[in-house]
Amino acid sequence: MTCQSFFGRQLRQLGQQAISFVAEKAASDPRWRNLSRPSALAAGIFIMPAIAVSAAYFSRPAPTVETIVQHENITALDMPDVSAQIAQISVSSATVSRTARTAKNEPLPRLFARMGITDPKALDTVTKDRRHALAASMRKAGANQLVTAEVFPSGSIKTLSVYLENKGMGGKMFTLNRTSPESDVAISSRPFRFRMHETLVSGKVQGAIDRSLSRAGLPAVVIRQVHAIFDRDRDPLWSMNKGDQFWVVYEKKQANDHVVGYGKPLAVVLRRGHRTFSYYWLNDGSQAGSYYDKEGMTARRAFLRVPLDVRAVSSGFNRVRKHPITGVVRPHLGTDFSAPKGAVVRAASDGVVRKAGWGTGFGKHILIDHGNGYETVYAHLSVISKGIRPGSHVTISQQIGRVGMTGLATGPHLHYELRFHKQQINPMTAKIPTARALSSSKKTRLKADIAALEKKFDLPTGKSSASTAQADKADKGKPQKKVN
Repeated sequence: MTCQSFFGRQLRQLGQQAISFVAEKAASDPRWRNLSRPSALAAGIFIMPAIAVSAAYFSRPAPTVETIVQHENITALDMPDVSAQIAQISVSSATVSRTARTAKNEPLPRLFARMGITDPKALDTVTKDRRHALAASMRKAGANQLVTAEVFPSGSIKTLSVYLENKGMGGKMFTLNRTSPESDVAISSRPFRFRMHETLVSGKVQGAIDRSLSRAGLPAVVIRQVHAIFDRDRDPLWSMNKGDQFWVVYEKKQANDHVVGYGKPLAVVLRRGHRTFSYYWLNDGSQAGSYYDKEGMTARRAFLRVPLDVRAVSSGFNRVRKHPITGVVRPHLGTDFSAPKGAVVRAASDGVVRKAGWGTGFGKHILIDHGNGYETVYAHLSVISKGIRPGSHVTISQQIGRVGMTGLATGPHLHYELRFHKQQINPMTAKIPTARALSSSKKTRLKADIAALEKKFDLPTGKSSASTAQADKADKGKPQKKVN
């Protein structure tokens, strides 16, 4: 007998005894007779249903094995073997992706440390295998090259790729890889091609202009190019105040779903107060193209009267000057700028280097042909910049050397000459081309490029010229200091 059957029988007996007790009391005691009907009614309404329910529950038959077990038809399915896929997922999920960019003259151990890589075997493969051409190429990676890595939790490399750009639309990718943290490292290489992607960065000036541009997402290398659009002494960005707005469209180099590098700025729009100034890049036939405003005027002067940052004239253009060393009275057909040794010397305009080396009285000097009969000479240099040699092309304001006192010089200074058709002229007073305007055909092409960029990126429009923006002194106050 189950527990439920036992309690059910006991409850039924209890109910019968209660009914018999009430009947006997009603027969022998008048008080119970008078209360018999209400009591019976109450018992019928409240007590008896409770007893009945309890009795029904506890007296139900006990479940059997047949009632508990339910039979189901099970069909066996052939499952594919996914163990290889699961293993592959486990391996890939155990790695962490890292990206970085190389720094100038940065040793590989420091680069590895920045990326959280602790892999002596991989480091030895790259640094000690001097005969391996691929390893040597990785060691010689220049500044700002993209590095991507998949790193195991132990810090060892699964894959590490270095993208080395060339001057075209691609480059070569060198890769270290291994299958497990304990396996040997293999080096491979393959060429890659990148595509240019135009992108927009915009924002408001909040403090220093360079910091505001960086906070908006503009890479440091592009920020430097934006400043290089203008003459150093007439850069309108330094006149931007808090709350002024900027828009910059520039190029990204993308390959293998990574931003490999950056191209040039295509448009720079500045809104100072209620005035908007716009500058756009155009392939005008020059080596690197140039930037123009909407009226087709160049954003930079065609010629710099002073080819360095220091402007102290120590000896001007003089046809009867007495030489400070020889004592001989002879013309001084140039301008001497007093400057500390090592001060940067810049090209006065675009041109081609004709001479770069040692000259008797000039010491280390450079001669640049700017076309249309104009030439410039930079003498007494301490250093001639790398890449400046006869036949090389230079652009206006490009660094070509540093101030020194080589040759016949009593102290560090720059001797600068401006020649027109082989005749020296005074660079401080001569009428030289200071601005360039586009031809009608190039101006038409510029307007088409501007319209396409404004439509694609919804750029604000403005009619102020580049020269007005650079010379505008409406925004009073000190220019913001440059933030490196």
